[in-house]
Amino acid sequence: MKIVKPMLLEYQEKATTEDGTIFEPKYNGIRLLVGNDYSYTRHGTITTNRFPELLFSGTQVLLDGELIAPGTETPDDFEAVMSRFSGNKVQEIIYMAFDIITYKSEMITRYPLEERKALLTEVLANIDSPCINLVPYIHTEGEAVFNLMKENNMEGVVAIIYI
Repeated sequence: MKIVKPMLLEYQEKATTEDGTIFEPKYNGIRLLVGNDYSYTRHGTITTNRFPELLFSGTQVLLDGELIAPGTETPDDFEAVMSRFSGNKVQEIIYMAFDIITYKSEMITRYPLEERKALLTEVLANIDSPCINLVPYIHTEGEAVFNLMKENNMEGVVAIIYI
């Protein structure tokens, strides 16, 4: 297992709608990279034993995403995911995958974003785990997505320019 450092987000006050941009919900959890038989944080802390329900078999891949715990008043609960991270095995978790870093053990970060999203969708369809899900995204209406996230008490929106 080779530790890969993921790309980090930059903060912005407003969401805009521009051609060549996709928009995703920003979850309030723990950034986690998940491979077939291991997981680790963006800082390289190995978490495989803490989250055994995220292990899967099949094509050798490395997924990038956010580990969340379902909330009662919001879709995610940061305190609950931290409780699980600290050892509370009873706490339910959900892994929201938003990118694929390696496929068949090959780095694919140089692939265009839309190709990686399509490949991620295909890979996730073959992973038999109710705990691993795809982060939804759309190509337009950044302001509307941002407002929807605010209405649902979520952290915000991730805007990714791909052109």
